Formats: sequence, C-alpha cells, structure tokens
Amino acid sequence: MSPDGIPFLKIGNTFISQFINIVDFLTIKECILYDTASDEVKCDVIALCSLLLNEVTKCELYLTWLVDDVFYKVTRRRYAGHLFFVLKHLIPYQRRNQIRKELGDFASYDLKKVLSILELNLTCIAEILQENTFVIGNDPTEIDALVFGHVYALLTTDLPGINVVQYIPENLKRLCKRMDDMCFKGQHPV
Repeated sequence: MSPDGIPFLKIGNTFISQFINIVDFLTIKECILYDTASDEVKCDVIALCSLLLNEVTKCELYLTWLVDDVFYKVTRRRYAGHLFFVLKHLIPYQRRNQIRKELGDFASYDLKKVLSILELNLTCIAEILQENTFVIGNDPTEIDALVFGHVYALLTTDLPGINVVQYIPENLKRLCKRMDDMCFKGQHPV
C-alpha cells in the first residue's frame, strides 16, 4: 500500500512502483496475456482498472494518511524515516494536508464509510471474478496484476486498529495467492 498514492509491489527484495511498471514486471515473469483478449474484454479491463484506481486508491490513501493511528504508527515513519530530524516531523504533515486536499469530500468521510466503500468495490471485483481462475478468462491480464497489487498490499500491510483483511472477499484472496504462486513461486506469505 503506497503512502503517496503510487501503487507499488514489493516481492522479496524486488520493489516496483507505478501500475505500468508492475504490469511490465509481471509481463517479464510471463504472467500477462492481455494481447489474446477480445476488444470487449479489453474494455472490461479498462473499466475495472478505472474502478480500482479511483475508488480503492482513495480508500487506501484515506486509511494510510487520514486515520490517526495508522498515520502516526506506520505512514509517518515510512514516509519520512530517511529524512533529517526537523524534516522528519514537517514533511509528513505537509503531505497529509496535500492528500486531504486531493481527496476532497472523500476526506470528510468517517472510517466506517470508507471501509464500506472499500468493501463494496472489492465485492464488485469479486463478483466479476466469481470462481474463475482469473478476472477475465483462464489467463492473467493486467487487471489481475492490478487486483493482485492492491489486494496483496491490503493483506500484508499492518494497519493498527483496522482489520482490513475482513473486507477482502475470499476469492480475491485466492486470486492473490494464485498470482503469488504463479509469478513468484509462492515465496511470500499471502
């Protein structure tokens, strides 16, 4: 889960940021077969990517920057841990205010509402996945990579006082495990 809104994937010693870089990385690992998809499927992929990048990212930003317990115990340390003393205390608060402005009305929601939005979006994706092997078809696509990145981050990032795992549908957890096993030989606990 990215404290500054840029999606990232950390697998072992490998750290990849930005959606397109994650897709490229998974392509190299031969986990992406997007070119075989029909135009209709490609439109579905674009729509799902948009849903994830807009709503789930807003929820992740809210959870990492605007929930006080998470901000003080996790985000502030990760975001500014490498800075000198004075900057270490100023920069995270500046970024927090910037995130609050970027989120607009979303920043005024309470935690319960944000978690319900997160759950709704994850449930929508889970309903599309159903019991299929991958979101669209029998082979992984970019949307699987994007879902993997978000779900993996939610599963593996400790958010003090928030049990975010309970909002992730079981079939998305299985997809995440499948992608981890397929691309990374299950080297990482999911």
